[in-house]
Amino acid sequence: MQVLRLTFRMNRFEIVAVGALGALIVVGGVLVMWRLGAVGISSTCLPSLETGELASGCDALYREFQEIAGRYGQLVLLIGAFLPIVGGLLIGGPPISREIERGTARLAWSLSPSRLRWYAHRVLPMIAFLVVVAFAVGVVLDRLLGAISVGEDLSASFTSFRMRGILVATQAAVIAASGIALGAILGRSVPTFLLSLILSTLLIYGGVANVHRNILLGEADRQVCCETYEPGQLYLDTRIQLPDGRLVSYEELPSLDAEIGQLAFEGQLPQVSLVIPGSRYRELETREAVAHTAIVVVLLVLAAVVVDRRRPA
Repeated sequence: MQVLRLTFRMNRFEIVAVGALGALIVVGGVLVMWRLGAVGISSTCLPSLETGELASGCDALYREFQEIAGRYGQLVLLIGAFLPIVGGLLIGGPPISREIERGTARLAWSLSPSRLRWYAHRVLPMIAFLVVVAFAVGVVLDRLLGAISVGEDLSASFTSFRMRGILVATQAAVIAASGIALGAILGRSVPTFLLSLILSTLLIYGGVANVHRNILLGEADRQVCCETYEPGQLYLDTRIQLPDGRLVSYEELPSLDAEIGQLAFEGQLPQVSLVIPGSRYRELETREAVAHTAIVVVLLVLAAVVVDRRRPA
């Protein structure tokens, strides 16, 4: 408890700001879901997929539902999308970089029997707090999106992938861990904030998301373009199917035989979409969450090594 009290005193602004933002999103999401539940719309009062028309007597009910979902629901989802960024930067940036920059770390290291204990006391409570807040927000965003997407099973849908559920928490943790690692290396607050945002973006999207997409291209289902569409599936790419069955991207067409290129240009070769069915949502969500967790562990260990070996001066 003494460690937690000290952590709160040293990072009062960051903890209160992130906690308040998380509480705002959670309370806002619950209120919007309550309002949507009071409207009580069902799938029978949604526009027809074939004609786009509403069933008789559903006009007023559907307009009220759309006003609440579009005005308030989308606002909560938008604010929620920024929580991993804001929370990760505020929680990850200051704990180490600020103390090194102000020189208080040098005094603490001279008094503490272990730098690693000093490091753990400052980092682990902050990371745990952020993960709890971000996970609560992710759950609320998931439930809110489910309330807005009437009739859609979000446990088997890639709608708003990476912007709800556990990935909100793991992405926030990656951003925070990037700030902690860079703060230990740089020892300056402002560069840490800027560079941690860049590093975490590269890790989450240029690293995990991009590598995962390349893996999924080899696992994707082939679907003839524009003939069928299943709500909730994850679209990856559209390619041209050659007469021998091979799939090539549009960038590869110029390097192929001129006759094949002409057939593709004239639209005589089928276009095939590579998609992942919505039933694999939980599997893919878990994959990325595990990858994010591994990155967080590596960054926190790196920061611990830097702190342990850093010169006091």
